Amino acid sequence: MTFRNKAIDFEMVVDDEVDDRAGTDRPARADRPTAVLAIVEAAFEAALTPALRRRLHASNALAITITVPSPAWILPVEAWFKSVFGSGWKLFGREKQKSGPTGLEENLDAARYLAKGYSVAGIAAEVTALPLSLTRATDVAIRVARPSGEVLREAIVHYTGRPCPLLLDGVGEGLDLPDLVAAFRPGSGAKRIVLRLQRASQSLAAVAVSSGPVPDLTTAVEYGAARIWGLNLAEAVKNYRSGVCQWSDLPRGLLLAGPPGTGKSLYSRALAAACNVPICSMSIADLFAEGNRAHLDDVIRNFGNFMDRCIAMAKSGTPVIAFIDEIDSLPNRLALSSSHNGDYWKPVVNYVLTRLDDSGSTTREGVIVVAATNDASSLDPALLRPGRLELTINLEPPDFEGTVNILKFHAPEIPESDLREIAVIVEGIPGAEIMYLVREARQAARRGQRALSVADLEKMALPDTDFAPAALYRIAVHEAGHATARLALKAGTVKRCVIGAKNGRGGHVLYRPDETDLVTRTFIENEVIVALSGRSAERVLLAGESAGGGGGEDSDIGVATKMIATMHATSGMGDTIAYMAPASQVIHAMNLDPRLQARVERDLQALQKRADDLIHKHKNAVEAIAMALRDRRHLSEGTIRQLFAGHSSSAHHNH
Repeated sequence: MTFRNKAIDFEMVVDDEVDDRAGTDRPARADRPTAVLAIVEAAFEAALTPALRRRLHASNALAITITVPSPAWILPVEAWFKSVFGSGWKLFGREKQKSGPTGLEENLDAARYLAKGYSVAGIAAEVTALPLSLTRATDVAIRVARPSGEVLREAIVHYTGRPCPLLLDGVGEGLDLPDLVAAFRPGSGAKRIVLRLQRASQSLAAVAVSSGPVPDLTTAVEYGAARIWGLNLAEAVKNYRSGVCQWSDLPRGLLLAGPPGTGKSLYSRALAAACNVPICSMSIADLFAEGNRAHLDDVIRNFGNFMDRCIAMAKSGTPVIAFIDEIDSLPNRLALSSSHNGDYWKPVVNYVLTRLDDSGSTTREGVIVVAATNDASSLDPALLRPGRLELTINLEPPDFEGTVNILKFHAPEIPESDLREIAVIVEGIPGAEIMYLVREARQAARRGQRALSVADLEKMALPDTDFAPAALYRIAVHEAGHATARLALKAGTVKRCVIGAKNGRGGHVLYRPDETDLVTRTFIENEVIVALSGRSAERVLLAGESAGGGGGEDSDIGVATKMIATMHATSGMGDTIAYMAPASQVIHAMNLDPRLQARVERDLQALQKRADDLIHKHKNAVEAIAMALRDRRHLSEGTIRQLFAGHSSSAHHNH
């Protein structure tokens, strides 16, 4: 009786809504069903066959379970079921499983009713919330799906008493029962009800774009495999909402890995918008932020609160994206020791793993976890098992078409043909740097009291440099050496050379590797020769190299050293087969092993000699490319190839 009264109260609140056409209160007609009744009846009818309906009316000692879309449906479905199929049914409407004496008593009650010949129905969002004695004795399992467009159409017909000629595909997607009911108001026709449903659906993902617009995944080619995964997820979420598939059919989690600035956080918001779901975000650093004490129980509680919030959002009727940034801040338990606060970190990591799990006992139905890291190699392997972050996608700086699309997103007022000219200059830099470039260009235009133009973008992409003439030419020679070596060795495709682009480097050569390239010793040696050919060009044309080839692990010398050290210590392609260190630690291993260091130095010296010889052979081509690059500061693929072919007569006879 209590449940019935609650359901009736809920309906009365809806029926007292203001008529949006007349602007005055207009109560529902006595002969018209309430909004709750119209929606519940349409959804339940869609779940029944005529034979099953007759069986429920007969109610011959049946045990049935009814799973509903969310807890908000339990009481209305219970009230509707009792009014339609009679009071002879014993009903159990439960939001979650009860434990202890109360749970045992309910379990016994369900068993006693069945033993006495009553028909018993359990209603819950998750069947595990119902008494075990009922679920184990179930004769019929009914699943009331989230209302499809066709079901909502039927509900509107029931509610208005008029035909509804509108096609409602996708209308009301992701809305829970209270959201649907709020769109049904006295005096409203089908068109106004549908409009409200559409607006409510669109507002679901508003949090994903609340801090600014997000890319459209249908065209965001810069995200590569992540774009395809996201579009497939959006389709799966749509099918899940409409009852076409189960939660078990959806992916559980994704790990986005890649260098800073590749758009991992932006992707999570774009994903939420594509799926039309809300997003709930946190960073592992937030667990220790100011105001959050770093006590073990506080850290665990903070993460638990985040997951509880996501699960609560999902239970309200729509899936949710749970975005966790800087997941690599959680240490790998295999690398922990007592000297590295292992006793503190292990419980934290274990708790996170438990909450990210999606097994039968720890279900997080409706919560799709997306995590981001700059370094996937440092993660605890248990994070990447099925049911957690089960797929890893690496985000790299965008290719040419991806660069064009990012520019279109940040500078939509500039014609695409002009943006393609800018993309030629900035291709290969991360999306965040492209965003910064456009923002700076827009500020410059604003200071000049003019609209943004392609000239503003070009000036920011290729700003004036303060290089002295001699330094500018040396940079041009260095980059020309890299480009010439690639062309001579046929090591990938040289796409362009740039000096002084706004990307934090003096100059760079952009190339595309051959798709058929396999990592062999020859491949590694050619890549090292290319890396060392910048130094060789300075040695040959300028009688000595500068310090520009070194300075860090990502420098020419750093890259060459790491590749050769990996060949010897990791890949088994050197003088020994033994595995000595992972690729991420080969420099450290080399510093501890004089014999490994000697082998690496020997190979580097030999490959430097080969690089010097190659540049000597193609000296004229290096010089021609360098002079053109010094003057123009940017050379396209076609120009570089033309200069190489026209000034390197031996290019056709090297191999």
